[in-house]
Amino acid sequence: FYWRIIRINEDGSVRMIYQGTTPDAFGDSATIGTSAFNNDEEDNAYAGYMYGTPGSSTYEATHANINDSTIKIFIDDWYKKNLISYNDYIADSGFCNDRSLYSGTGIGTSETDYGAYGRLVTGIGVDRKISPQFKCPQQNDLFTVDNKKGNSSLTYPIGLITADEVTYAGGGVVSNRNYYLYMPENYAAYSYWGMSAQFYASSPNYVSVSSVGRYGTSGGSSVNVETFSVRPVINLKADVGITDASQNGTIGNVYVIDTRKEIIAKSFATDSWETIKANVNSDVYKVGDTREIDLGSLGKHTLRIANKSTPAACQDTENFSQTACGFVIEFADIIAEHAMNSSDTNSGGWEKSEMREYVNKDIYEALPDDLKVVIIETNVISGHEEGVSANYKTTDKLYLFSVPEIYGIYGEENEELDQALDKAYDVTRQLDYYESKKVTVYDFSEPIKKYNGNIEQWALRGVPTVIPGISWFGDVFTDGGYGYAFPNESSGVSPAFRIG
Repeated sequence: FYWRIIRINEDGSVRMIYQGTTPDAFGDSATIGTSAFNNDEEDNAYAGYMYGTPGSSTYEATHANINDSTIKIFIDDWYKKNLISYNDYIADSGFCNDRSLYSGTGIGTSETDYGAYGRLVTGIGVDRKISPQFKCPQQNDLFTVDNKKGNSSLTYPIGLITADEVTYAGGGVVSNRNYYLYMPENYAAYSYWGMSAQFYASSPNYVSVSSVGRYGTSGGSSVNVETFSVRPVINLKADVGITDASQNGTIGNVYVIDTRKEIIAKSFATDSWETIKANVNSDVYKVGDTREIDLGSLGKHTLRIANKSTPAACQDTENFSQTACGFVIEFADIIAEHAMNSSDTNSGGWEKSEMREYVNKDIYEALPDDLKVVIIETNVISGHEEGVSANYKTTDKLYLFSVPEIYGIYGEENEELDQALDKAYDVTRQLDYYESKKVTVYDFSEPIKKYNGNIEQWALRGVPTVIPGISWFGDVFTDGGYGYAFPNESSGVSPAFRIG
C-alpha cells in the first residue's frame, strides 16, 4: 500500500493518509471503498466516530464512546484484513473526532456548531479569521487504543483526517486543484470523509461531519451519505526506517518502509503478538510466563507459555503429534464449560467431537484478531476408542491436551496402563511446563485449574479404554489428577495453541 504524509506528530510519529496500491493512484483507486459515516443522521450523537446514547439529555451521555460508528466498523475490518501484521510499525498517536462546542448544546436534535466548524468556517474573533489547530481540544475525542493521552476506545490504531489537517494542507471553502488531498472532478464518489464534527441543523434535521470534496474543497455532509469514499489514516512510529537512504519520497522514488528491522522482545505479558511471533526462540520469554487476554463475552483470562522446546521426535511432523512441540500457549484457567458430545458416545474421538468444533469455531472467534493472525495450524494426533485400530489425525488451530502431555507416562513400569489411558501415548511428549513442575501420574497438584474462581475438572482430548465397554474422554479432576468423564458430561474448556 502507498500513503501520503500529512504531518509529523508531536511524538515524532508520521501521520499518513491512504493513497492506494500505486503511488500515483487517483480518485476511487486512492480509497478503500465507500461507506456512510453513520447510518442515522437525526441526533447529535451521530457526529461521533464512536457515540453514546441518542436522545440523551446530557452532553456526556450523548457523546460517550460506547457504540462504533458505521465508518469505524468499515475501517476496522479493512485494518484487520490488511494491516494487522504491521502493528509493530504503527503508532498509537490518536485521531481527533473533535466534538467540542462552538455554539449550542450538542444534545439530541438541538442546533449545534462544533469546534472545527467554528474555527474553520464560521471564523474566530471580530475579523472572523479561521484558526486551524492540531491539538485535540478534548481527551474524550482523541481516539487511541491504549495511549492514556486519549480515550483508549479504539480497537485498532487507524482513523481519518481532520478538517484542521485539510485546512493546513490547502483545503478551504473554495476549490483547490493544486494540493495533495485534491481528488479529480471525475471522481465518482464526489467526496471522502474526514473525522471532525461540524454541526447539527434542525431544518431539515441532520448532523454533519467533515469531508474533502472532489474539487479539493474542505466541506462536510450529513453522516448517512453512503456514497462518500474512505481514505484511512495511520501513524508510523518515529523509529521506523526506510530501505534505502537514496529514497526521497517522490512518486518516482517513494520511501519504502523497512520491515526487516529486528523486533526486540521485552515481556510476554506486554509485547504485541507480532513481536512474540518474531521471538518465539528468545530467552526473554520463559516457560510459565503469563499474560491476560480479553475474550469479550467470555471474560478476561490468563494465558501461559506451556512449551518452548522442540526435541528430535518433533521433527517427524506427520507421525508425531505437534501439540507439545515448539512454542505452545495454554489457558492457565478454564474459559467455559462444554461437553465433548451432546450424546453419550466417544465414537470418532477428538476428530468427530462437538468439543473440537466448539473450540475451533466459538472459542477461536473470540480471540483477538492480532492473536489469530499468529496462531499456526497444528498437526494433532489423538487416541482412539475401542474397536478402532488407528489414532486420529487432525489439523487444528486450537486443541485440548492429552494425559501424557500433562502427566508423562508410566513407561516400562506400566506400559499397558499408558495404552489404556491414551492410545496415542507414544506419539507425543510431556509439555515443558508440567515437566518443570515435576508433574507425574503420582504427583499432580499443578494441573488444577479454576473457572470463575472455583476449582473445576477440565477436559482432555484422549479416549481412555481402562474399562471395556464404557465411553469416556480424558479429564483432569479437581485434585489435579488424571481421570475420565462421560462424553455428555460438561467439563471445563482450557485449550492450547501454537505460535510460529
